[in-house]
Amino acid sequence: MSWNVLSGQLFNLINDNKGTLNIQEVYGYPRLKFSGYPAVSLFPSDNSNDYETTTENLREYVWRLRVFYDTKSPGEGLEEAHDALKVVFDALLDLIDQENMDNNYIGSGLPARYTFINIMGVPGLWGETIDENLLFAEMAVMIRVSIDVS
Repeated sequence: MSWNVLSGQLFNLINDNKGTLNIQEVYGYPRLKFSGYPAVSLFPSDNSNDYETTTENLREYVWRLRVFYDTKSPGEGLEEAHDALKVVFDALLDLIDQENMDNNYIGSGLPARYTFINIMGVPGLWGETIDENLLFAEMAVMIRVSIDVS
């Protein structure tokens, strides 16, 4: 239940802010072909579960968020794409940090026993696709939820 609800909320958070972030496309699954750049691909990655108290468990849901930028468009080279990607990536991190403070999208609509705790973006891998047409940056987005098991 939580994967589905939280995936939709995380997708909506990014998609509804794509104009502010200057993102052209957002997909909720792994993808490498886009019609506009920068583009975002967001998909579930990891999950952990641990005891919090005798009646609650702490779950961590993790998504991989990848931002892609074209390096072969006219006027765009690797250096220009890298500089542009840094700006978009920072803006996405800021959006996730702000969501952690405001909680406008994430956590609403969870079942009654589920309580949103926080959301965090952790920057990770930067690289190019094998054909060297796309530069990308990846972050892990972790959402922590407390679950009443009683």
